[in-house]
Amino acid sequence: MPSVLNTVKGTESLDNGERFLQVVEKKIRNLEKRKGKLNALQDQKKSGKSLDHDQEVSIKSLPIVESNLDQFKEIIPQFKSLITENEKLKKKLAKREEAMKLATELKRIRGTLSLMHMTSLLTMELKENLLAGLHGLTLTEEELDILDKFYKAIDTTSTSWTELEPLLDSAAQHILGVQDSKEKIMFGSVKYSQVMELFEKLKEHHAFDPDYKPPEPEPEPKKEKSTDCDSALIPLL
Repeated sequence: MPSVLNTVKGTESLDNGERFLQVVEKKIRNLEKRKGKLNALQDQKKSGKSLDHDQEVSIKSLPIVESNLDQFKEIIPQFKSLITENEKLKKKLAKREEAMKLATELKRIRGTLSLMHMTSLLTMELKENLLAGLHGLTLTEEELDILDKFYKAIDTTSTSWTELEPLLDSAAQHILGVQDSKEKIMFGSVKYSQVMELFEKLKEHHAFDPDYKPPEPEPEPKKEKSTDCDSALIPLL
């Protein structure tokens, strides 16, 4: 006899759990009605009433109806448990996805604030130090010019309120382009990735930290002086 689960179509996915339960519950109600009618016919037969051929055949199907009814009743609590576990899993996955989404957004916001903060620290004094060499890093006039142009592209402090909205859109695109190190031209022949590389160099060499002190080189180990005895050759006999 085929499994009861196979008699209900379209129930493979737990996402359709409620629909599945409705189908099963309806099936149970129909089987209960059929069982009731068959029991009534069986009682009539026991009381001596004569049944026609179709009724006799129907009575013989009573064990099958009862078996199917029991199977469906067993499915209900099992499947409800599966639905509950599935709902818990979906909520857990949704929370994890939301947490990952939030972490990604925070990372981007942090990156934006970091770029804006580093740009604000590019004072004339710092630029002169970078040209001369600072903490092992020396930038060229061309590289400093790239940083200046990036600053002008995202600076909104001197913009009037009526012109702010389009400038904010442009500044946001430039900041995201640098954050993502896009291989796309920002201005001239300079790509966003090149701007990001410059900021990475500045961070790597602690250019923005006025209190940074480069580690002192470790002193070379002193060579032990060889004595006359050690250096003297012992003649072979």
